[in-house]
Amino acid sequence: NVKGLFDLIISNPPYIGLAEKDELSAEVIKYDPEISLFAGRDGLDAYRRIIPNLPKFLNPDGFAVLEIGASQGNQVKNMMNAVGFIDAKIVKDLSGKDRLVAAKLDWLLNFYSFIVFSLVYLYKIRLQHACKALTALAAAQITTSPHRK
Repeated sequence: NVKGLFDLIISNPPYIGLAEKDELSAEVIKYDPEISLFAGRDGLDAYRRIIPNLPKFLNPDGFAVLEIGASQGNQVKNMMNAVGFIDAKIVKDLSGKDRLVAAKLDWLLNFYSFIVFSLVYLYKIRLQHACKALTALAAAQITTSPHRK
């Protein structure tokens, strides 16, 4: 269990899709555990779990850097943008392949998202209480109705 907020989070999650397993060298398959290599059919399962949780652990204006597979840059960048990151950049490695996505957390967008979520949550609770009260009132009126035989 990780507690606290951080200025920078760096992750090298598994990012190889199961469909790519046959393309890996024998050494990789032999020495690296599958859990450290594969992340579902398309290789994005780890990002689907990690990215939505990053804002909970970053300071306002914090940064996240994620290693990616060469064909995953735009998909990971879009996932990060969807949860409140800005200025997401795809960084190439020395061979010219996409290797990292680095992005800054937009604290203002996350603050507004928190406010909206809180208001929706509070509204939902009030609506539930109102429905219970109306149900109780309706039940009371049915049992005390003068037209009831």
